[in-house]
Amino acid sequence: MKKIVFLEQNLNGGGAERVTCSLLRALERHKQYEVHLVLTGNLGTLSHLVPSSVIVHELGFRHSRSSFLKLARALRFIRPSAVYSSFPRLVVMLVLLRWVTPNFKIIGRYPSMPSLEMKECCYRRWHFIFYKIFLKKIEVMIAQTKEMKDELINYYGFLEQQVVIVINPVDVSYIDDCLVNAENPYERGTINIVASGRIKHEKGFDILLEAFAKIACKNNSVHLHILGRNCGNNQQLLESRAKLKGVNEQLHFYGFIKNPYPYYKYCDLFVLSSRREGLPNVVLECNYLGTPVVATRCVPIVERLVYDGKNGFVVNVEEIEALSVAIQKAIRLPRSSPKVTNSLTKFLKLLG
Repeated sequence: MKKIVFLEQNLNGGGAERVTCSLLRALERHKQYEVHLVLTGNLGTLSHLVPSSVIVHELGFRHSRSSFLKLARALRFIRPSAVYSSFPRLVVMLVLLRWVTPNFKIIGRYPSMPSLEMKECCYRRWHFIFYKIFLKKIEVMIAQTKEMKDELINYYGFLEQQVVIVINPVDVSYIDDCLVNAENPYERGTINIVASGRIKHEKGFDILLEAFAKIACKNNSVHLHILGRNCGNNQQLLESRAKLKGVNEQLHFYGFIKNPYPYYKYCDLFVLSSRREGLPNVVLECNYLGTPVVATRCVPIVERLVYDGKNGFVVNVEEIEALSVAIQKAIRLPRSSPKVTNSLTKFLKLLG
């Protein structure tokens, strides 16, 4: 039986972590693999998404770099045939660890567009130099879109055959299970807009609030529901701004929600207001549920997922007026037919 390791920092609710959990659940149905989840930290808020058949190793370190020796011992003990990770710094650690541990295939997944990461100053310049040296030493790097593949080749010097495009999987069976006996969470007679994600600058909730306020100040039946963990004091800033605009009674924060799917299914509209994304899982999930979506052009693939006037509208990043107009139009759209792309087969081939 092949041993596969999924290596992450923790499972604290980001899109990359959710993709990992979807892959873990999918592999549970393929009995030819012994699946291990190694975390340089601890499980976190998505622990309920990990199947009971997965062998979990929590190394308990706050910073990934501190886990190097303990991670080496864990990999020597497990002796995997392949290791997958969705964080570049962990992929670099795996390249270094192959000098001291049994040989294994490394499958990386890049989380975002390198150009957008540079624009947003996500990493210091030496990070990119370091990544350029080490990342191309792995067997496979997963890109979520064609545009991301092109940038990985141009920025980091990957060979064409090293980068494989695999769109994020949508676990439709899990979504369906989460909706069994689920009730509409919204008040009768209200119009409900949902956004989700960690409350941080890159998600553009400040722009969304400004666009929402233009609508809500004229119609008190319109409500905005934000699902996601607060980062820093961003939620407090949004609440203060909503109060200043006079729409604080129509703005609702829920924190982390274990089961967001009733909110996605029963809302009138989902809004992705992000400044930067890799591939927005939630748009794929809303497409499956038939929920209209308004999204920013935060990543090129958005325009291949959302079609103006059909299942939603696409607007430019940080354009408040355009976002407000699109929201008003999309609220009147009917629900679309379910649409989903299953990429699990392609991922299984990468495992070998």
